[in-house]
Amino acid sequence: MDKDFTRIFRFPPEKCGGIVVAKLYKRPINETLAIFKKYYQTIKEEDIKKNLVVITPEGVRIRRSTR
Repeated sequence: MDKDFTRIFRFPPEKCGGIVVAKLYKRPINETLAIFKKYYQTIKEEDIKKNLVVITPEGVRIRRSTR
């Protein structure tokens, strides 16, 4: 996972279609995929557009664009 994409001043999500980052560290691949699928299914297209979406084992966080 490239954490640089969470740096909103370097990669402003509002200047692209949106950014989805998965923060799922040190887990077996099957567990990582299961967590990603579980939470990705809950995200709507409008949640991604021009926003930063972070998927973690605990859930989804959305940093909404102010523009």
